[in-house]
Amino acid sequence: CNLAQMMRQNQFRSDLFFRLSVHQVEVPPLRQRKEDIPLLLQHFVEEAAAAIGKSAPEPSNELLTLLANYHFPGNVREL
Repeated sequence: CNLAQMMRQNQFRSDLFFRLSVHQVEVPPLRQRKEDIPLLLQHFVEEAAAAIGKSAPEPSNELLTLLANYHFPGNVREL
């Protein structure tokens, strides 16, 4: 999402953009933060399990290896 471009197209409020742009936080894509995958996976699985009233299963080593080797073009949303 490019907020500056959205602001120029009147799709995002300019006053809010300038208030938010005082501090910029850059987060590298997930493919550059492979060590974050197990923790993020645990979070999303626990959240989904809680939503249906179940306990969260433990991911297998095979699954963690597959995820560590995946490129994640859709970033965290794809996880």
